[in-house]
Amino acid sequence: MHEKHNTLLQGLIHDDEGSLYTPVHCRNADGHRYRYYVNRKLFEGPKYKSDIPSRIPATEIEAFIKQVFYDHLGQPDRVAMISGVDLIERADTLVEIKDQRTTINIDDFIRQACQKIVMKPGAIMIKINCRKVSSFLNQALKLSLPAPHEDLIHEITVAWRLSRSKSGAIRIDVRDERLQKDDPFNRPAHEIQKWVKGVVWREQHFKGKTIADIARTEKNDKRYVSRLMTLSLQIGGKT
Repeated sequence: MHEKHNTLLQGLIHDDEGSLYTPVHCRNADGHRYRYYVNRKLFEGPKYKSDIPSRIPATEIEAFIKQVFYDHLGQPDRVAMISGVDLIERADTLVEIKDQRTTINIDDFIRQACQKIVMKPGAIMIKINCRKVSSFLNQALKLSLPAPHEDLIHEITVAWRLSRSKSGAIRIDVRDERLQKDDPFNRPAHEIQKWVKGVVWREQHFKGKTIADIARTEKNDKRYVSRLMTLSLQIGGKT
């Protein structure tokens, strides 16, 4: 692996003990280039925290953080929180920010306003400097938001976990903590789709259809059908 400089989140990502994630890149045998943020303490150390990744795909985590910032800009109450201004007094300006958010360079916004990203078990905490948010928005959109206290920090916590796609690629999934953890719908959309398929195939199997017949009808591998049927039991139990 080679260290990579000038990446979007360089110097920002840490684990919950303060160890830094460093941007690196590598190439596989076919010459394809992959970027990661690596926590060398976790990656090389004797103690490995299974609930905190030692290596995070750069494209995934960068897209995830961009989406969090973009979503906040689309809701006036959240803009008020991250900029440290009064929601009622600045209502018109906050709506204007929402309406103009597509013109904002999210990368530049993150570089200026994001103070720290902390990887925790099951959650990512993003620390935002409210004064820098206000300053950036004023400059980018020609506004006149008041400057909050320079030490004012807003924290955003988002539930998450790493999973793998069918191709084996690592991805970040956001989970809705308002739902029960054993609820089958408290999962990413692609996992819900797999769960539904597994339930349907399981019912077909209980009614006498063989796994081979199901796989042939669905044009899937028998092992894939069997795995999703098993997954439907593990997630939702028998229906």
